[in-house]
Amino acid sequence: MPLHLEDWFYKLLVRHLRKTPGKKLVIGDNLSSHLSPYLIDKCKEENIYFVCLPPNSTYITQPLDVLIFSD
Repeated sequence: MPLHLEDWFYKLLVRHLRKTPGKKLVIGDNLSSHLSPYLIDKCKEENIYFVCLPPNSTYITQPLDVLIFSD
C-alpha cells in the first residue's frame, strides 16, 4: 500500500523534525495534490516552512540533486 504525502509528512518527517532544533524548511514540488489544508495547518503547528518550487522549473533545480544529494 503506498504511503500518502500526509501520512509520510506526519508519521515520518514531523517525528524526525521535532528532534531537530531551529527552523525547518520542506521544499515540495508544485503538485496540487501535495497541498492540503491539513498539511498547511500541521506546518504551522510544527513551525515548519513549506515552500513549493515554481512550476516547470526542473531544469533549473536539477543541479540541487547533484550538489545536495551527492555522496
